[in-house]
Amino acid sequence: MKFPAYKKFILPVAFCFAFYSIVGCSSTAQTTKYLDKYDSMPFKDAITVNASQDVAYKAAIVSLEKRGYIVTMSDPQTGIANLELNTRNKLPEDEKQTEIDNKLSTGTIILIALSIILIVGIIVILASSSDDDSIDKNKDTSKGNTAARNGGDKRVTGNNTDKNNSHSSERDHWHGERHHDYRPFIYPFIDPVVRVPSPDPSYLYIVTLNTTRLSETTTEVRLLTTRMDLEDGEVLNSKRFENKYLNYEFFDGIGKEMGR
Repeated sequence: MKFPAYKKFILPVAFCFAFYSIVGCSSTAQTTKYLDKYDSMPFKDAITVNASQDVAYKAAIVSLEKRGYIVTMSDPQTGIANLELNTRNKLPEDEKQTEIDNKLSTGTIILIALSIILIVGIIVILASSSDDDSIDKNKDTSKGNTAARNGGDKRVTGNNTDKNNSHSSERDHWHGERHHDYRPFIYPFIDPVVRVPSPDPSYLYIVTLNTTRLSETTTEVRLLTTRMDLEDGEVLNSKRFENKYLNYEFFDGIGKEMGR
């Protein structure tokens, strides 16, 4: 049994397997690698800093503004502020959380599928090679037996073949004269291409900052984030965004600002 399709298919599959193993799986991981230090940390949305409420509030605002957030509401007296960030792509912290949640990612499934196809292809090639050898041996044996059995039986069939070909060509010529194809030519109708504009997705991250005075030298800083999925400016989905990677990045930013 021969499987020529597998022989032609196995090399592209092997190439895709090697390429995706090197490049595909590492593309997302490389952009979020700096967040790996927070993997083992538990989720929390508040920290206590050793600073007055006024200092902690200003440091928190500056930390978020440096990350691209825009202040939409600010009240230093109560220590509450709202900030927004509109972006076409998800934040790296968002991508990292999705990567953790989906442990069996699409990349893993693709690699498993390519591995199975590659292994099956190799097995089929090895099996077909052994079958080809046995078939060739059987053909050689069969030819030898046929030649011995027919011996010197030689028949001249050239004249009969020429006569048959001559009659066949005359019959085809007469048939073509009697049956001409008079079907009218129909011009193909080409549908106009209607270009539908692709949707313009974006994401809006809304952060509510709340600082609470615990004492003259200590302040609690709490972060509440909401993510809105937008398409052409319309809200498709809105949910609370509980992401420890985003929060820890923010908390580290506060520490850096207060240490300046």
